[in-house]
Amino acid sequence: MSSDSFTENEISEEVYFENLKKTLAAFAADLSEKQGLKSNTVNRHVARLGFFAESFLYHKDIEIQHLLAEDMVDFLGEYYIRKVLSSNKSDVSPYLTTFKKFAKFAYEHEYIDKENFDEIKMVCKQKDYFRHRFDTYFSSDDLEEWFFDNNLYAYLEEQEEADYFPDDGEEAFHVDAHFVQMLEEKNLETPTAVLAFSAFLEKIQNEGSLKLTKARQHITRNFWKELDQLLDLQLFHKPTLNQEDIGLYHYFYLLGKQLKLYRISRISGDKLIPMKQLASFQKLSTMEKYVLMMDGLWNQLSWRDIQPSSAGGRIEVTQGGRSKLAGTLSQFPIGKEVYLRDSRLGLTLIQQTFLGGLGGSLDHFFKYIMPILEFFDVFQLGYEWIEKKHFSDYELISVELKETGFVTFNQLKKMGNVLPESAPSDMISDFFIQMANQPVVKNEKVGRNDPCPCGSGKKYKRCCM
Repeated sequence: MSSDSFTENEISEEVYFENLKKTLAAFAADLSEKQGLKSNTVNRHVARLGFFAESFLYHKDIEIQHLLAEDMVDFLGEYYIRKVLSSNKSDVSPYLTTFKKFAKFAYEHEYIDKENFDEIKMVCKQKDYFRHRFDTYFSSDDLEEWFFDNNLYAYLEEQEEADYFPDDGEEAFHVDAHFVQMLEEKNLETPTAVLAFSAFLEKIQNEGSLKLTKARQHITRNFWKELDQLLDLQLFHKPTLNQEDIGLYHYFYLLGKQLKLYRISRISGDKLIPMKQLASFQKLSTMEKYVLMMDGLWNQLSWRDIQPSSAGGRIEVTQGGRSKLAGTLSQFPIGKEVYLRDSRLGLTLIQQTFLGGLGGSLDHFFKYIMPILEFFDVFQLGYEWIEKKHFSDYELISVELKETGFVTFNQLKKMGNVLPESAPSDMISDFFIQMANQPVVKNEKVGRNDPCPCGSGKKYKRCCM
């Protein structure tokens, strides 16, 4: 080695350790003066940080001010365990505390940016991981494999999945077998909602993971635009639409979370990850999917969550009386257009909603929930352009029940009115829910031995009852 290069290395080493000395002194002053820590505590923090820098970072040509989260993982999850003879699992917590305090100091002095600071804080919470690394080192039969297995993020993903399914297995889907049988006996075509939801899940599965929006943790516009083009539903009709602006797609997203077909990573907070449940759901029969999806929309999800967050209102009141809505819809004649404001059944349906019960305009149920139900092929909806004083919009004016709807609403009316846990509740909503569940005018019933209105030729009690 030439004398010049030797001198250069000496200067480099001298500069490195002089910089380290100044940084540690500034850190010590911060702990003492700003945080009010005792001198013994300050000395221990400085000693740990100094050892980390001198024994580990120096050999990687990394200055302590440029600390990265991955350096902490490499040090405490591998180097410290394997190279330091006096290392002990009890050292994990003190080291993480030191790293956290130094990261705060480094961020305040603009040595590191906020993204790195946030990641370091996340790593400093993972005591269990580093203790796990100690345990597995002393019990491992393959130290080379242990060395290369120092992957905090993979470990956290595994832990999240285990937390999601605490029984360490796929959670069974609870499908109403009788409901499925009723539908299958009709030999109905696959509803649009089932086809579209299956395509939505397939797209998620193919992409592996999805980046979500930071603010709401929703799926991005590009995804919905591509799906809409694939399905040719033309729901993404404006380039500025967000997920919750498209009722069917927002419902799909909420339903997938409800059924645990995917989860949002707690590590990043902005990534959607498919679960094993997703593949299991895709293997179900068409009508099994239909029943699970319908139950999700009708009973499991809060209608307040399904409608846009800006919509407001008290749609939970209408959801709290939904069995009566289903009972009324089950009595609509199959294949005949019923005008809501010009028929007894239509007016009854309006009166059973929150705003209808108050003599107001059409409830949010008609605006946000019924358009989603239409994709289940239970009815066909008719609209009319309405000019009003302050705004103009399309308003639902008619409903034409289909055979699928007759079977479906006859089952839904038996399911009761218990609200999902996520549904908002307060004294006013509870009061109106009680009002909505008061007896209403009864409509003509189909007798048990009468021909089934669906047109099958069977008796009602043998068919759709």
